[in-house]
Amino acid sequence: MSCCEQARRQELEWLRQEVSAARGRRERLLPLLQEVQERLGYLPPQAMELLAAGLGIPLAQVYSVATYYRRFTLTPRSQHVLQVCTGTACRLRGADQLLSFLLQRLQPGTKASTGGGAGNAGPRGGSACGCGGRPAGESAPPVSVETVNCFGACGLAPVLAVDGRIHGRMDAGKAAELLEKWVER
Repeated sequence: MSCCEQARRQELEWLRQEVSAARGRRERLLPLLQEVQERLGYLPPQAMELLAAGLGIPLAQVYSVATYYRRFTLTPRSQHVLQVCTGTACRLRGADQLLSFLLQRLQPGTKASTGGGAGNAGPRGGSACGCGGRPAGESAPPVSVETVNCFGACGLAPVLAVDGRIHGRMDAGKAAELLEKWVER
């Protein structure tokens, strides 16, 4: 059992109130999913069940929406998330080398996640204790490395997003500088 299950129940109290106010209003699903993602850093099963029951939507449909959009993740993310664009322009300009550098530097022996936060679990949102729901004694990696199909910033290729902030024309040297500034501080 994780040390923050009680905190998570309390954290979802705001969602119970929101769902109660939006009872039956299916159009509130996407904004509420976005709010849960923003507050908690991922979409826990308890939140998905609350949304389904309160909005009168089948649970499968809630999961369908949540897994359709790459912005959402069903697992906790690390404190910092690095996303490497693997679109055509970025690949042609060195995204694969950038990804390899980041993985070697941050997660030796680990392969990249293909998005959706399915990579390394860890706290990102507002759990009271910061454990991200992991069992006691299990620590989170400080950084997740993910790939993203395209950021729509092809003129800046290759592109790296650090905690959602876009950085263009990246290479290993620039990435190392960013890591020093953003992640390894």
